[in-house]
Amino acid sequence: MFPADEVKRKVKERYNVDIEWGSFGEFLNWLEDRKISVNHVPLVGHNTIRAEVMGPEWKRDPTEQELNEMKELLREAMESGAFGLSTGLDYQPGVFSKTEEIVELVKVVREYGGIYATHWRRTGLRRERTKPITEKIKGIIEAIEISRKTGVPVQISHITLGYTILPLPPPDLIEAAVKATLRVIEEAREEGVKVHFDIIPNTTGGTMTSIHLANTLLPWMKVAGSREGLASALRMKDFREEIRSIIMAGKWWGLNPIVNPYWAGTIKVVSCKVEKWVGKTIEEIAKIEGVDEIEALFKVLMEDPDTKARRLGLRTDQEIASFLRHECCMIGLDTYAFDDKWEMRGPPFFLPHPNTYGGMARYFRKYFREMKVLSLVEAIRRVTSLPASAFGLEGRGVLKPGAYADVVVFDPNAISEVDDPLEPRKFPRGIHYVIVNGKIVVREGKHTGERPGKVFRLNPRLTAS
Repeated sequence: MFPADEVKRKVKERYNVDIEWGSFGEFLNWLEDRKISVNHVPLVGHNTIRAEVMGPEWKRDPTEQELNEMKELLREAMESGAFGLSTGLDYQPGVFSKTEEIVELVKVVREYGGIYATHWRRTGLRRERTKPITEKIKGIIEAIEISRKTGVPVQISHITLGYTILPLPPPDLIEAAVKATLRVIEEAREEGVKVHFDIIPNTTGGTMTSIHLANTLLPWMKVAGSREGLASALRMKDFREEIRSIIMAGKWWGLNPIVNPYWAGTIKVVSCKVEKWVGKTIEEIAKIEGVDEIEALFKVLMEDPDTKARRLGLRTDQEIASFLRHECCMIGLDTYAFDDKWEMRGPPFFLPHPNTYGGMARYFRKYFREMKVLSLVEAIRRVTSLPASAFGLEGRGVLKPGAYADVVVFDPNAISEVDDPLEPRKFPRGIHYVIVNGKIVVREGKHTGERPGKVFRLNPRLTAS
């Protein structure tokens, strides 16, 4: 927990946003006053509510009074227009909540006809991890159980295999794991439980990315003050041994050989002063240099602290394709909305994730045009009328008289992301026009300056002044 003034300062510093609101309704009013180019469907975050009520004591169950206070904040948000409750159950403070707490809150959502959207329990708290992650399927089962007990539709966010299989398995094993994961959802739907899910259309995901290899040792880079400082400190044997012991004990989430023993094969060098390392993974560099993988990482950073690298996916396009074949699978990018200039200027030097710009374009290129997983009509349905129906957006996601004019004009034979490992802030190819509420927002890849987007409100009792 951090003081509000410090949070406001950091948000202003990183995102150039002044936090001027004090409630969910005030936030929606603020957003409407700012004017936006896209339509916005608001959900109220469980983590925000829990932190507001429990303060720094959120590593326990809420008291009855605290739970009632959480319900009141949720009601306020729902009455202001929230479409439902979202949870992030691998993040603090939500990771400490029990199923019963979520059920009680989702019952409030039921009063307003809302939806429950969840980043389901998959990894546990993303700090130290001294045991492998195994039965992720329990998180999907929990999400379904919450829907079953409350009668509220559930949206399972960025689905993946319910079982951990390392290293990347052969195709038939992937297919079996997808079927086993989907079986849980299918059985629930046959009972009448309303379940939808989305998937990230890429083998990697995340809200942000970093092209700097030094980020793999982020806690120590922060102590050293810079990438150059880290490289200098790594020349001290005691410092290297301290880092090694922490990593091998599973105490640093960003590089955890207990969670992923094959981590070194997922980090590929794309720019480095040492030419022979470019295009190689840390695993391959370790073999070239005759050292273990952690020592290879140290060696690369000592030779060139500005080395750039990219994370390779821990899933395959075949896995994504197998999920996409299910008629209820939608597309979700799981990222932030950044412009093409934003970057974090201090450690950890984050940039927006490539999916921010090219995720949807990759979806059409890879799974419609190349792999032919979906027809063009079906591929479009998954990102238009299906999500509109799941979230109860009448008159959206369809092209017919009387519907809202939200239209994307693109060339299905040309649409593609622009993949640049050193610069993720690249707009896609093949999109000619984006029309929002009847206004042209994008024309031939250029923003027109129009801001016709709407903030949707499920039960709008508070309106913008």
